[in-house]
Amino acid sequence: MATAGRKPVQIDEKELIALAAQGLTDREIIDYLNISTTTFYKNKRQNAKFTQALAHGRARGSAAIANKLYNKANGGDLEAMKFYLERKCGWVRQENLHHEGDIGGKHEHKHTLDHEAGPLLQEILSGFGFTAERKSAMDADEGDSEA
Repeated sequence: MATAGRKPVQIDEKELIALAAQGLTDREIIDYLNISTTTFYKNKRQNAKFTQALAHGRARGSAAIANKLYNKANGGDLEAMKFYLERKCGWVRQENLHHEGDIGGKHEHKHTLDHEAGPLLQEILSGFGFTAERKSAMDADEGDSEA
């Protein structure tokens, strides 16, 4: 006697990894594979290989893009260098604002530096409005409360 219910959906692990590596969201993967939301999330909850394939694919995609950014920055692309230093190294763009007159008191913030950039790198980046200063957690909290 045949059992009731639908035939189990087979999802190709390599295809799942490739889709996740391209940065597709869960919803986009569901639509691409033409499966139900229930099937997708049931697999995600109950199937370790499925969950690992998604994680592996997303990590593979991120690594590919990060590698391209790293190579561009390493090759001398100043925009890539600035982006990398801001996002990965905690550098902040230094804004020089000039104001004449009293603005209601003196506001001074001290930033700490967790590492020392060489003088040549500091000179190059200062020409583009960057400084090797890092915002400390305390400065970030203060900045949020002043707004």
